[in-house]
Amino acid sequence: MDKSKIRDYLLRGGVAFVFLSFGLWEIINPQYWISFIPFFLTQIVDSSTLVIIHGGFLTAIGVWIASGKQLKAASIAAGAMLLGIIVELFITAGFSDIFVRDAAILVMIISLYFGDNSAKKR
Repeated sequence: MDKSKIRDYLLRGGVAFVFLSFGLWEIINPQYWISFIPFFLTQIVDSSTLVIIHGGFLTAIGVWIASGKQLKAASIAAGAMLLGIIVELFITAGFSDIFVRDAAILVMIISLYFGDNSAKKR
């Protein structure tokens, strides 16, 4: 296996791991994540329900990326989801360690989009 395929597997696996970890964590323990919900949304929908739904989307995107199928579309969905999180983080907390972490993950997602996806063509 050449180095570019190994790189593609590691990148895809890393991004999938992040989305699966946070998604499952939100589903299993929604109370931990309620403080991250924008105030205006808590007036519309029950906070725990909203966190569980968000966790479901994160988990689904993580599985999608891990599968390697339609990786460009999966990276667009993941990037859009994470961009929303990053904007909200910046508005509420400014430049923080969480903002930096999520921005770095967004760069990884963008690189998935521009990758040659050779890892899935075997």
